[in-house]
This record gives sequence, C-alpha cells and structure tokens, in this order.
Amino acid sequence: MLRNRFDAASTALAACAGCALIVPGAAMGQSCSTGSTPPEKGAWGELKPLKITSQPPGLTCQMQAIHGAVLRSGKVILAGLMDDVGDCVPDVVILDPLTEVCKNVGWPFPNTLDDHVLFCGAQSAMTDGRILWVGGGARAVVSSGRDCPGTDQTTIYDPANTFTDGQGNWGTGQWIVGPPEIWPMDPNNPLGSLRQTRRWYPTMTMLGDGRFLILDGACECVGCGDQNPINCNPEDDGYPFCNGNPRIPVILDTSAGSVSQWAFTPLYDAHYCYPHAGLPCPVGPTAPPASPNPPCPTGGVPASPFDLAYYPFVFTLSDAKIYVPSSPYGTIAGNVGRKLHDKSGTWITQNVPTPPIIGGAAVLFGRDRIMLAGGPTQNCAENCGVHGPDTSLPDNRVYVLENAATATSWTQKAAMNHRRWHFYLTAMPDGTVLACGGTSAEQLPPDYPPTTTQPAEYQFPDCYRPSAVLEAESFNPATNEWCRMASMAVPRQYHSAVLLLQDGSVLAAGGQVADANDPIWRINNQWTYQIYKPPYFFQGARPLIQSAPEQVVYGDSFIVVPDASVESITRVRLIRLGSVTHSINFDQRMLELDFAPRPNGLQVIAPSSGNEAPPGYYMLFICTGPNGSIPSVAKFIQLIPAT
Repeated sequence: MLRNRFDAASTALAACAGCALIVPGAAMGQSCSTGSTPPEKGAWGELKPLKITSQPPGLTCQMQAIHGAVLRSGKVILAGLMDDVGDCVPDVVILDPLTEVCKNVGWPFPNTLDDHVLFCGAQSAMTDGRILWVGGGARAVVSSGRDCPGTDQTTIYDPANTFTDGQGNWGTGQWIVGPPEIWPMDPNNPLGSLRQTRRWYPTMTMLGDGRFLILDGACECVGCGDQNPINCNPEDDGYPFCNGNPRIPVILDTSAGSVSQWAFTPLYDAHYCYPHAGLPCPVGPTAPPASPNPPCPTGGVPASPFDLAYYPFVFTLSDAKIYVPSSPYGTIAGNVGRKLHDKSGTWITQNVPTPPIIGGAAVLFGRDRIMLAGGPTQNCAENCGVHGPDTSLPDNRVYVLENAATATSWTQKAAMNHRRWHFYLTAMPDGTVLACGGTSAEQLPPDYPPTTTQPAEYQFPDCYRPSAVLEAESFNPATNEWCRMASMAVPRQYHSAVLLLQDGSVLAAGGQVADANDPIWRINNQWTYQIYKPPYFFQGARPLIQSAPEQVVYGDSFIVVPDASVESITRVRLIRLGSVTHSINFDQRMLELDFAPRPNGLQVIAPSSGNEAPPGYYMLFICTGPNGSIPSVAKFIQLIPAT
C-alpha cells in the first residue's frame, strides 16, 4: 500500500513534476441519442429464474428478491420471500452474476430461538465487508397473525469464503448471531427502563467513523402492554406511533472485537414524533412515567414535531452531520428536511433545506450531491398508490441538492420521462444516474375498487401490471437530460432490488405484480432476475485496471496502473457497494477522485475522511472518453483510517 501522505491535491501535484492534476468539474456533454440499438440504449440480458442451481430432487427452490447487497467477492446476497408453491424455502441466496450460479443460504438460524427473519429490515456493509442486518420480522410473532411486528435482532453475514478459487468453487458464507437491540428508555433509570426495540422498515446508515445510525421503523416496546399500541392494537397501527417506543435515533458501535461487546447508544435529545388529530406527542425520557407500564409515556414534554416514517432517506455528509431530507413513505405535511449532529445528539433545522417533493428514490452521486426523484404526491404509507379519479398520480419531478453540507435550497432538474413510484436510482460509473423500475399507477383495473373486503396488499394497484414502467432512463448531469434506455422484460415494482455490479452492469430482481382477477386481487411474486448492460458495454474497448492497492488510507495518494495510456484516462470514480430494499439504497455513494498521470500509472488521491466516504469496500473505476463515459470493470478497494 502506498503511504505517501497528501494534505491536499496541490501537494500531490507538486510531487509529480510535469504532471497535470485532473480535478473533475463541470463538463460538456452530448444530448440524448435518438437511436434504438445497444450503443445508444444499452440492453437487458435474458430473463433468468432466481432459483438455486443444484435443486433438491423433485423440488423447485426459487425466491423473490426483496433485499440485496453486493459482496466484496463480487457475488450478490439476496433475501426475500419463499416460493408460494411451498416446495422449498431458499429465503436467502447468493448469486454469482458472472457464472449465473445461485446457491441457497437460508434464513439465519432456522428453527431455533435465534431465528431472524430478514424480511423488511435493513442491511449495510461493515468496514470489513461483512453485512450487518438489523430489524425485520420474527417467526414467532408473524405466526401469531399480526402483520410485520418487527424484531430486536441483529445478525452478521460473513462472506469470507464466497471468493471463487482456481477450480471455480466458492462457499456460501457464515451467519453470526448479533446482540439484540436493548437499551434504557430512561437514562435516569438505566436498569429499570431496559426494553427491547423491535424494528420494521428501519433505515441504517454508516457514519464517518464506522459506527451505524439506526432510525425509525415500526418500533415495538416489548413488555409495555397497553401503553404500547404499535402493531399490538390493530386500531392504532397508523402513523405517527406517538404512544409506543420513544422515537429516538440509536448509534450502534461495532468496533469491539466481540459482538457481545457491541453497544447501542440512544440519542435521547433527538427524540421526535409528529402529532396528529390534535393529540399531543410526548416521547422520550422527559415524559413522566405512565401507569401501569413505565417508562412508556402518555404525557409530558412534547417531542420535536416531525415524523421520519418508514425507511427515511439518510445521508452522511462531509461535515459529519447526517441529513434526512424525507421518507418515501412519509407525509406531505411531515416532509421537513433536518440534520442530525450525532456528537451532541440534537436535530438541526435552521437553514436546512426541505425538498419540494417527498421523493420515491434518492442517491448521493458526488461529494455532498444528492438527487431526489419521483415518488408519491399524496400522503402515503406502505400501500401508497391507491389512486382513484380524485387523487394524484406519482411524481416525475427531479431535484438535486448541490453541496448538501452548506446548501439551503434544492435545484429543480429536468423531469423524468415517466412518473415513477417503487423504483430505484443508481449512481453509475460513467457519471450518470439510472432510474429503473417502478410504477406510474396510471392504469386502474376494471374492477377497482375491489368488490370484496381484502387486506390492503390485495387491493392497491401500485403493483398493477399495466402500470409498470419497463423503460429505464439515464440522467446526464452535464446536459440536464433524461435519456430513454432499453426496457426490461417484466415489472420491477414494490419489493424488488436493483444493484450496480462490479463490471458496471445492473442487476434487477424480485418485485410484485398484481393482476385483476375478478373480484379480488392476487399478488404474483417475481421469481426472476435480469441484468442490464448500459451503452458503454457496446461502444468499443473499455479500459482495464492492471493493478491497484487492496487497501487505501484516507488522504493518501495511491497508484493505479491502467492497460492504456495514462493520458487517456479522463475520470476516476469511487462507488460504494450497494445495499438495497424498498427503493432505498443504504450504502451506495459515488465520488469523483482527483488524479494525475505519472510515469508508473495514475496517482489517485483518496477521500480525505470517512465523512466523505465511510470506511469499507468500494468499487474503483477508471474511465476514458468525454466526461469519463467509458468505465472499466471495477477493482475492489477498502478505505481505512490511518493507524
């Protein structure tokens, strides 16, 4: 590993006599092509069943991907739902995109007291490349008939043996039991107020120092009885969960060597809740005890008046603050941008911009540069998309926040060609942003609304097949245009996964589709995946990385050796491995790195700190062409702090 410290890009330039430091900036771009061939639109590969390659005799083991994460081995771990034919339950699989081999991993610790159902939880890559899973479901509670109660469990997936050896063999990793989320609700009564915190639809984000921030989700305070109606009392399952577990952000420190030493630290001063219907919203340790089950409060000092709702968008910024612009499952009234100062544990709202839209997907695609696009235009919960004649359709507007650490307003960009909800935004190695999947909710079935009483998941038409948006589109920041790309074969709407792969292609899997089966709905889970190859796959030779370090220290410069002339490289981009579910990517961010040509390769300058790029594994791309439009296959590198 190259360990020449550089305090600034100018120092690196001075060290390279005769070299010109290339600092990415504004660039000219080309308008969208009117062609329809792969060099202009890219191409989707063959539709493949997502089933394990070595099937048990007489069984069909396939799954619907709802959660997905790219591993440092290049494989993809996918978690989801079992096949409804009941043959097999491969609820977690590993897919090798190169060979298309898929292996069954199974739920962590099945049929034991430690069983952890990952469905509708959150997952994020740790600094060492292991995957941390928080929240989700629990079989014991799910089987009782209550829907989506959440769990206090954490589980770690170790992919160390998933690398392919010289004979083409690779393993399926290892599960490790993590600590349950238990912490005192009242800091003045730490032993008497310990409670389990069950989470369903939470967001988890890595901070610049490698710790994790865990936010929101349907939290259930186990043991709080009548004072905690969340997912216990069906009559009070709506927002804003005022009378349940205090809505308090939690920091999880995983730096200790043993998982038994990991610690949850609640940020008590950052408690929040959005009052509705004129009701007070008191939460947190300042509320007085409630009888007969303290410390769950029913009175006291009101919380900060806002609600983050399910799966809020959360971004770690270069100034170490955490920005929460909105939630795709939030409300218009509760859509207030805010920042969290994790050191003081307080919320900041002054001069913090609120986006003009709720947003259906978001992505960080530059230093403190955030895009928010599409999404609902009415107050929604999980089943947003029940659009009748007098309600609005999903949005197609797009906003970008430049320099989110200091900016006070969002800038409107060109609108997408399609209205989208339940879709993904993916930062691409050519500097563009890909919008993929989703629904326009523009078509209603002939029998809508349903004539029979059914659960909501059998009614809402946001997964209605004719409303699916099959055409992908790509945003070019240089021209402020959304270019129409190739269309996928099947819908990828609610409960799907979209991930950038090492070679620059994009995996799309899972999703639910509703068909009009008079007089009731039926949900058809998508047991397939498809891989999209963008136009740069078809535009001539791509550069190759011959060598690059496996680890890089923040602020260091390091050497990357390309197969082509160093003068032909126009961009160097760093993209964190993605981790997705429910239209949110907990991990992905893209940065453009400063670099200079050297006689022995490219001298590249690493991000200055973990606030710019949290520690862990990234894909490093070198790019040729205007604006770096032709990227290489990525090299995995690990960003680490100085020791």
